[in-house]
Amino acid sequence: MSPTAAYRHFADKDALFAEIAERGFTKLAEVSARVATGDPRERLFGLALAYAGFATTHPKLYQLMFWEPLDMATVARLSDAGTESCRPLRQALTEILGPKAAEAQVTDAFVRVWSVLHGYLTLRTANPLPRLASVEDRLEPVLRPILASL
Repeated sequence: MSPTAAYRHFADKDALFAEIAERGFTKLAEVSARVATGDPRERLFGLALAYAGFATTHPKLYQLMFWEPLDMATVARLSDAGTESCRPLRQALTEILGPKAAEAQVTDAFVRVWSVLHGYLTLRTANPLPRLASVEDRLEPVLRPILASL
């Protein structure tokens, strides 16, 4: 295959990367949807593990999904796919916070949990963390205090 073959199907590099990233978000949504229901705190932790598993199994795709600079129209398109992939996490947080929680509270909790999780996985995929234990072994002591504070 020639190096320019992809451009028969995509207008430019951004269009190609956007398609790959969108498929990544779709795959992440599928992984998240498989997490069992039940206690919302345990489901939230299960979702975090599923997210971590996705990022560590597909580190280059994960990097492309979140780190590749794309034009604003592409970012808007990916925003829809990214929002869908986060729906189970937001649902678990809504259940944890209760029916009287304001949307801003759910958003704040989401940002707190996702920031820690994403930051941890960004470090993990960049490879500076020692490989003395699995990602799950290290993720639990990092994430459990955040979940307990909700």
